[in-house]
Amino acid sequence: MLVKGAPSPMVETLSCDVLVVGAGPAGSTAARVAAREGAEVLLVERKAQIGVPEQCAGYVAQAIRWHVDLPAECVAQAVGRMRTWLPDGTSHDVEMPGYMLNRSALDRHLAIQAVQAGARLLLHVPAVRLEGGTVILQMEGQEVAVRARVIIGADGPQSVVARHLGLGPAPLARAVQYEVVLPRRLEAAEVFFGSAFPGGYAWLFPSGTTARVGAAFEVDEEAGMSGLRRLLGELQVDGRVRESAVSHAAGFVPVGGPGPVRRGNVLLVGDAGGHTHPLTGAGVVNAIIAGEMAGRAAAQTALSGDYEALDAYEEEFDHVLRPALERARDKRARLGKAWGSGPAELSKAVRESWIAFEEYYG
Repeated sequence: MLVKGAPSPMVETLSCDVLVVGAGPAGSTAARVAAREGAEVLLVERKAQIGVPEQCAGYVAQAIRWHVDLPAECVAQAVGRMRTWLPDGTSHDVEMPGYMLNRSALDRHLAIQAVQAGARLLLHVPAVRLEGGTVILQMEGQEVAVRARVIIGADGPQSVVARHLGLGPAPLARAVQYEVVLPRRLEAAEVFFGSAFPGGYAWLFPSGTTARVGAAFEVDEEAGMSGLRRLLGELQVDGRVRESAVSHAAGFVPVGGPGPVRRGNVLLVGDAGGHTHPLTGAGVVNAIIAGEMAGRAAAQTALSGDYEALDAYEEEFDHVLRPALERARDKRARLGKAWGSGPAELSKAVRESWIAFEEYYG
């Protein structure tokens, strides 16, 4: 139960063991784990509805089932393989079993689990700033201060919490996506590399009766959008997608790799900490893993009063997630040097870097 502290003339003050800012996969997972361990948890989300609008391509590896139960309504379609289209006109297929998620359903499911574990969830409550160890929230038109033993920043790629600490992922890639109707079911996820998408790629990810067609690019938004419109036109001409789109989304993806994950009693998880894969932009599974780690450490600190327990989160993150993310960041940097090259040279660089090629694992 949250306890009201001594009120000030300007803001109401609340206190709790663990404050989690952001109810995406990372935040809801952290809240669930901390609450299950016995901590008093407040989970706040700036959106009025969990997971809406969706800002995710939704393709995840089957490994997600190792970390969270996945009800049927959270899966739009199973996908068996990935096809990579290279700038030189060739393609490469590889078996890569995974799922196309209904992200709004998944986010809702994880938030429900957090509440069932004992966390209190507040919607349409953004964090506006941090003042020392206090987080200032906007609630129903007024500011409310929350004092927590541990603060977990899970508020996305433009995190208020990370910015306050002088941290946060950089650079960010711009991502734009359309959901289009399919004339027939598709079984493979497809990605497209080309000079129109510097620092990123385009994709066609089938999702049952629709597909998500989008692109991410680090610079030159005009060229990226032009390339995406051209790809959509080609897919329509080929008869692979219908002309009409049923949804549109845009946002940012951290592509610079992870920074520090802790400062004092503040932990960063998910996009707020740059935990997305720097090459693929995939972040859901890493967000859930980091949320589990942060939730355990936060609960231990809240219940014992020993802030050195937060060291466990740094140590576990550095052992489990950081090495792979930093290797991917290095591969991204090498690939980045080839963006101005011709199709043959860029294709060679993709083969040496992208996850679908054997060379990637060397």
